[in-house]
Amino acid sequence: MSAVTFELPPRWYWWDPDDPEAATARDLDARIAQRPAVAPARHILLAVLLRLWDDAADEQAIAAGALAEPAPDGIVLATLVAMAAERTHPRDEDREIAAVLELLRTDSPFDVRPREVAVVDLPAGRAVRLKRVARTDTAGSGESEGVVGMVPRWVPLRDEEALLVLAGSTPCLVAADELETVFDSVARSVTIEPGVV
Repeated sequence: MSAVTFELPPRWYWWDPDDPEAATARDLDARIAQRPAVAPARHILLAVLLRLWDDAADEQAIAAGALAEPAPDGIVLATLVAMAAERTHPRDEDREIAAVLELLRTDSPFDVRPREVAVVDLPAGRAVRLKRVARTDTAGSGESEGVVGMVPRWVPLRDEEALLVLAGSTPCLVAADELETVFDSVARSVTIEPGVV
């Protein structure tokens, strides 16, 4: 598969799959040096980020980043995860786009509001963009359901049998519009070069 890179905004953390704990601790300490007010939340932020990195590893991500920023009422949290998926129609971009559109237009009982699905043009190629707000299915007995805003994209890699899935999500719906803009900007920064991931 081609090598995939993208840019993250300042204040975001990169996942280092080789040594996530040490790398994240270093990044947090650098952030605290710039903004000492973050220091009291260091332990919590480190735990949250390591949990996100575990999820990225479980999903066999090829890259991931996260925003974890203290706020008056908690933590502003968002993730961007890049994954590879098998194509239904290898080397036929039009049929692949149509197949992804058909799949994503199917509503789910977890959807909180109607989905928005569209084909978009990115520098890396045509993509299918989904905007969705959905309930999670991870609540235990007696717990309230979580709601997550998601803006993933599916990009058929040219002349390959893989799709790039770039999934942005946040449980912080009050910041969802601002983060949607960030997700769009990151998607426009994606570059794909021949190589092996």
